[in-house]
Amino acid sequence: MSTFGTLIRLHKRRVDEVRRRLVELERLAEDLRERRKGLEIEFVGEQAVAAQSTESRMTYTAYAQVFEERCTKLAESLADVEREVDGVRDSLSSAVQELKRYETINAKREQLQRQVENRRQQSRFDEVALDRHRRGNKDS
Repeated sequence: MSTFGTLIRLHKRRVDEVRRRLVELERLAEDLRERRKGLEIEFVGEQAVAAQSTESRMTYTAYAQVFEERCTKLAESLADVEREVDGVRDSLSSAVQELKRYETINAKREQLQRQVENRRQQSRFDEVALDRHRRGNKDS
């Protein structure tokens, strides 16, 4: 296999790895968003319970503080993951561009090899035709 074939395989693997990493991070980001939605739903439920009972109102303040901390941590985690997603997307873009560059070079190289082979083959055909022509003229 040619050097370009090896480079293309190597870069395809790299692109696949980066894509897998991107999918993992996007799933993680989606999971964090879902957790945030779940917390918001839970918070609304706790507000409703606190509004109905005096005992619940006393513990609601502590719950609200814990809720805020959890929301802050989730928001920070989501921001970190989204920054990482952006970085991985940039890496993926670079990896795909590099892969395309090698594929283009390899395609041009193969096309040039086909042209050279076609010229050789045409030269052989021309030689055979010229020999036949010469033999035909000698017989006359």
